[in-house]
Amino acid sequence: MRGLASVVLPLLVVACGGVMEGPSALADAGAFEVAVSIDGGTSTDAGTSAPDTASFPLDTPGPRPDTVAPVDEFVLAADADAIDLVPDLGLDLGTPDSGDTDAPPPEDVPLTADVAPDAGPPPPPKVSVGAPVAVTVQSVSVGAATTALGLPGDVVLVSASEASQLIDAKGKSAVVLAAGALRGAIATPAVLVAAGAGLLALDQGQLVVSPVSTYLAAGGATDVEAVPVTGGMDLYVADGGGLHRWHGGTLSKVAPDGLPTAGARLAFGPPWMGAPALWVVAGEVLYALLPDAAGLVAWTETPLAIPTDVAAAPEGKLVALVADGVHVRSADGVWAIGVLPGALQLAHAPGAAEVWIRTAAGLHVYAEAALHAVTGAPSEVTSLGQDAATRALALTATGVARLWLGAVPPPPKTSWKKDLEPLFQKRCASCHAPTGYAPTKLDTRDQWIANIDKITYMTTQGYMPLYGPALTQDELDLIAAWVAGGLLE
Repeated sequence: MRGLASVVLPLLVVACGGVMEGPSALADAGAFEVAVSIDGGTSTDAGTSAPDTASFPLDTPGPRPDTVAPVDEFVLAADADAIDLVPDLGLDLGTPDSGDTDAPPPEDVPLTADVAPDAGPPPPPKVSVGAPVAVTVQSVSVGAATTALGLPGDVVLVSASEASQLIDAKGKSAVVLAAGALRGAIATPAVLVAAGAGLLALDQGQLVVSPVSTYLAAGGATDVEAVPVTGGMDLYVADGGGLHRWHGGTLSKVAPDGLPTAGARLAFGPPWMGAPALWVVAGEVLYALLPDAAGLVAWTETPLAIPTDVAAAPEGKLVALVADGVHVRSADGVWAIGVLPGALQLAHAPGAAEVWIRTAAGLHVYAEAALHAVTGAPSEVTSLGQDAATRALALTATGVARLWLGAVPPPPKTSWKKDLEPLFQKRCASCHAPTGYAPTKLDTRDQWIANIDKITYMTTQGYMPLYGPALTQDELDLIAAWVAGGLLE
């Protein structure tokens, strides 16, 4: 999924017949550039009727339970300069198949090699069940919270009914705007959060509202996902009104023919016919979105039960949350059943190898192609939140805790090269470098070791640096940690 980059989302509001000023909400975003241009006759109100749409029909493939749907897109906001959301990743999703797009897909792979003609379909395989796994619990915050998400840099965003707070790796917190329900986060490398308040961005330690939120329905974003494409990254944002794609500076509404999009949950990666796909579950329908020569095409999938959420797992697997557990789709399209009565919620960090599952009876984790019961977790977990690899966030009535698979790894050791030398260059070099005027030189580890008692006293008392602000508490802690750790090179 994945320090923190600021975000520039240059969106152009499209008007008909002349240039118009964008809504004031865009100007209030502060960290964003907002431009205005003319291109076509679309409306800036996502709730109004759609403009003329461009249809990309494909011939329906041969008989099979899955169907293909053309996807219409109509532009909500266009950027004439086509500025990318993120730097070029140089990746290409490819196309759904390597041959004629009119050709039918290959036949489904049978579940068993030999099935008698009159025996009927074989039962689906079952997801393996592994041994229980223990977790280590680490407190993050105290007090009631509704949702929580882990963000890059070991930062946790906690949302309560009236306010939200960002908590860093050392437990320091800062109150930020009320985000509402937190539903997903990605790093593109900019950090974007799907929340009840809309699409939010983490900018210099603060949450700000993205201009994309102007085009979202009331209730904010239900999910956000990034899809690598040639020349950069496409951003998909779902809300209660549908699905939107931010591509090359243009925001469009994605409308697969005859398929629901409102309130969608998203997962990118598991393949459809060999090509990485964006999986969408909405309105009791599961389908895969892929690019083709004309734009996008949607392929519907026939799962074993109706899913309510999906997550990408290693080896091209798709984990789907259903009423009685999770079903896992392999990369070649075979579904397996994992029975977990009272399954309620999935939590999965982008790029992590684990998918966490909350049930009425407790927590489980899907890892290494098996389901494992989780032991040692807090009782009565009311919600789960994505965090990072090997971790999840558990919410209870009394606070938020981080769950680690196994033991909590020790913090990285402080060293001269990694930590102290950069601090010297930033705060001390103007006077204590070889070319500086101060008689005491401190540009090497040996010089610091020889003067460490004096350095500690002068900095903690605020006498040094002589010019400029005193060292911050984090910088003082860094020096103390280096001393306590043995003054490592």
